[in-house]
Amino acid sequence: VCKGQVVSAPVVKSINGPLPRMTGVATVKIDRCFKGALNGPIIVTADKYRPSGGWGGGVNIFTPELGEYLLLFLNRKGELYELADQNQGALPVSARTSTTTASSDSILNLEDDFKAGLEDSDPEMVLKSICWLGHLERLRSTTELRLLLDQGDDVERMYVFESLLEVGDLSVIPDAADYLDRNPPVWKPLFLPRDRLLEMRSRVFLLCAMYAILRLFHTWSTSLNPVTLIFVFAPSWV
Repeated sequence: VCKGQVVSAPVVKSINGPLPRMTGVATVKIDRCFKGALNGPIIVTADKYRPSGGWGGGVNIFTPELGEYLLLFLNRKGELYELADQNQGALPVSARTSTTTASSDSILNLEDDFKAGLEDSDPEMVLKSICWLGHLERLRSTTELRLLLDQGDDVERMYVFESLLEVGDLSVIPDAADYLDRNPPVWKPLFLPRDRLLEMRSRVFLLCAMYAILRLFHTWSTSLNPVTLIFVFAPSWV
């Protein structure tokens, strides 16, 4: 698990018909590893074709761009490296690196690097850093994320709410609920890129609702007879 900058990438072409996968190569200059040991430039297999009609179906294609900074989950295959997961094996991240002394815990080192990305000059990298922090199983500290609640715009605030809820910090629910009460989510069958704020409001609302339901269920499950619960949650024909 390493991160580095793409210094060469295949020229991507659009084609019709079956899509060949991982037929190109990219060169990545590795700057830091969180698991394993790599240094300098390495060759990583990549996609050099994309379907002319677009790509969907919940699957990603790996078409790195020159200058892009990536967190890579890799397996070695001879002289080459390939993504451990073709869908989630390459994540765009900030180039900023933590100045904190590295520990023996790779997850904590990742957390420190993602937190360094909160100060990136690119607003998109800040949002991605917030997002990746929310995807970690645990956080040593949520202080850095909480500071952004009063500093960022509404989109950034929604990202922070979502990430804190994803790592189980339920203390933000009152603040999130207050914001959503003043700015209700709008439900749409399809969110376009310009609808990012509306989409994030809906996602945060669903997370708050999920935790509220779980809390309600926990209260009921400890105060009601189990047989009663069966009839409360069972289909009407039971």
